[in-house]
Amino acid sequence: MVSKPDFVTDPRQNRHGKLPENADAKGLNQSPSLKDELYLRFYLSSPEEFALPLISIKEVIEVTPNQIIPIPNTSPLVLGVVNWRSRLIWVVDLGKFMGEMIPLNLERRSQVSVITTEYEDAIIGLAVDHICATFWLDMESVVAPTDVPDDIVPFVHGEWLDSENNKSVKLINQKIILQSDKWASMVKFNQEGK
Repeated sequence: MVSKPDFVTDPRQNRHGKLPENADAKGLNQSPSLKDELYLRFYLSSPEEFALPLISIKEVIEVTPNQIIPIPNTSPLVLGVVNWRSRLIWVVDLGKFMGEMIPLNLERRSQVSVITTEYEDAIIGLAVDHICATFWLDMESVVAPTDVPDDIVPFVHGEWLDSENNKSVKLINQKIILQSDKWASMVKFNQEGK
């Protein structure tokens, strides 16, 4: 992971990256314990909120739709490629991949949020509707997912209830996504160009 990505830092941190004693990233008196993991919260095109473990993320980038170059004869899940640090990376509409009916509408937005992640020496971009925040998640508070559409059941490994906002956050893991049969068939489709 990038050593100090902007979306992880807190302006209250001292020069050693430490927060004041009873502070957290959102001011909720939440202090991480050894059981906690840092997650990135985001939305796809639906009102459902999702989160990925931050440790699996290289960087979050904002690109203009013009920076995403469409590639002909690829899966409809692939938005195109983008130049990231002098490397071309595939950008996939994560919502559409996970079965959302409404794809990301690139024509109606000035910026696209892309979560970059690495898998088997390849950098992949997962396009999402928008990024919310990072948060420390007590893994003991994760429960089995409920009300999960059949399309995304294989990718959701848990659920966390944000009691402050009365919302359920679905926890996904990029390795589960990138090791899935659906991902493999998309990659095969792109290689064959059919």
